[in-house]
Amino acid sequence: MLPTNILDHLTKIAHVRENEPLSHHVTIRVGGTAAGYVVARDLQGLKEIMRVVYDNRLDFIVIGAGSNLLFRDGGFSGLVIENFNVKGGAGDSSVQLEENADGSCLVKVESGIPLARLSYYLSRNGFSGLEWAVGIPGTIGGAVVNNAGAHGGSIGNILEAAYILEPGDVLKQVTPADLEYSYRYSNIRYKWRENGYRPVVLQVTLRLHRESPDVLQKRIMLYSGRRRSSQPSQPSSGSMFKNPLSHTAGWLIDQAGLKGTRIGDAQISSRHGNFFVNRGHASYSDVEQLMNMAKDKVLQGFDIALEEEVEILGNDASE
Repeated sequence: MLPTNILDHLTKIAHVRENEPLSHHVTIRVGGTAAGYVVARDLQGLKEIMRVVYDNRLDFIVIGAGSNLLFRDGGFSGLVIENFNVKGGAGDSSVQLEENADGSCLVKVESGIPLARLSYYLSRNGFSGLEWAVGIPGTIGGAVVNNAGAHGGSIGNILEAAYILEPGDVLKQVTPADLEYSYRYSNIRYKWRENGYRPVVLQVTLRLHRESPDVLQKRIMLYSGRRRSSQPSQPSSGSMFKNPLSHTAGWLIDQAGLKGTRIGDAQISSRHGNFFVNRGHASYSDVEQLMNMAKDKVLQGFDIALEEEVEILGNDASE
């Protein structure tokens, strides 16, 4: 349970749900309950929630659409903050466009805006650089934290700056170099372990360029078709493991003979070896056993240690 004094502060800002099932809020539909769950309706709401969280040193995690994320069966003993803003279109202050004489464009967006929605909106208006994100079920803030990418593109390639909140209402502007970007990595996800807190992405500025809307729409249709034909439709968290340098994780798992392997209601997809799907009522434990099996088999067969791309949080069921 959340401390009463903190709960009182939070309820003045937003509705707080206690013992909220996390399986309702992650794309793979597994996990225990959160001691507290609150939705940030807009940028100002997120700032106010974070002020309470930082002032009281409360354990927390900010999530968007809940992709690329796994909660253990014992749940999360702190506060889960949902930052998922369904806005993000023409005339909306959550997306600000500034065109330059050289044909480039700076796009400043709030961190809770869905990647796919933003990708569609920008391509329809002739701004290129984010088409690769059309099928990714996450937010722009989550993409910055994880250096998300697909089809040869990534956030690190187009990020101009991110605006990060730290304790004491400190707002920092950081660049890709500051974030120490590498493949599916930024230091935001790990920096809190060293400093005793976790920074939060509030806004993001992307540098894009002008291109024909017709060309961009065709590119988006191509990427969408590839994703539909290669990835499963059942609930998943997205790519489970990072791709090693030598082979893709999906190919390695396939060669290990594990595609279609099932434990409980969790299954390694028969369509794509790097997608672990929920067939109905999977638990985190089911998924974890499959993950360990895949890591062991790939290590034995190829001497390659798979590294999780998903972030795993929370407590074991026994805790």
